[in-house]
Amino acid sequence: MEYRDALNTILMHGIGRSDVPLSEARHEHGFIGCLRPWSGLRDENYLDLMAAILSLSQSLAGRDAWPIELVAGIMGITRMAHCWGVDDTGMLRRNRLISDKDVAKLRFWIHRIESVVEQLLKGNDPRELYPDLLQDVG
Repeated sequence: MEYRDALNTILMHGIGRSDVPLSEARHEHGFIGCLRPWSGLRDENYLDLMAAILSLSQSLAGRDAWPIELVAGIMGITRMAHCWGVDDTGMLRRNRLISDKDVAKLRFWIHRIESVVEQLLKGNDPRELYPDLLQDVG
């Protein structure tokens, strides 16, 4: 996946794009979209997002800095997912919409995304640490 396609996927699953109309800015049932309103976790969203993040390794290799839009997109996804679905005071837990099993799965996904990004920032190939990365949905 080319860098622009990966960035687009990340933004569409999370904070959205600023260069298109609001109705087209996000995947309605994407990674963050399925949390509000709650419609359940979708493994395909995690896998699509993870594939996009992994495809960045060559584009970002050797760079001292990552584009702000990319970092904001990834951090927005993990932060919103944690605040809405994992945190005890988040809307999904507070309103008893998300099961404990789904909380554990979402927590795993957030942790894995953060771990993969950390490895990429260090210049490592996260697939060496997590060989079944694109099959492992928690």
